[in-house]
Amino acid sequence: MMALRISAILIAIAILWSFSEANDIPVVDCCMKTSPKRIPLRIVKSYQLQTVGDGCTIQAVIFKTKRGLSLCAPPDQTWVKKLIVMLDSPVTPRRPKGKGKKDKSKGRKKTGTGKRKH
Repeated sequence: MMALRISAILIAIAILWSFSEANDIPVVDCCMKTSPKRIPLRIVKSYQLQTVGDGCTIQAVIFKTKRGLSLCAPPDQTWVKKLIVMLDSPVTPRRPKGKGKKDKSKGRKKTGTGKRKH
């Protein structure tokens, strides 16, 4: 009877141990399918590559949008490769809009110092 209780306790410990070990494994969020619909660069913040070796069933590129969505795209598509290149390239600073004063009479921006030549 005592041996039966010890065996039951050891089995319970083994089961609890296996559950605690399983919880240390990170959960992988995988794309189950991809969409051929093109994704505009202006909405994409970043990307990551999904491989079969990561525990997923398909290869994909996961684009993260500025609104926090994950969009799955096929990595072999030309538009996907171009989007990755654009995201990896250094950002060139754009000139801010509206820096010059508009000449309301002609609809053009004024240039120079504002002094007239005589």
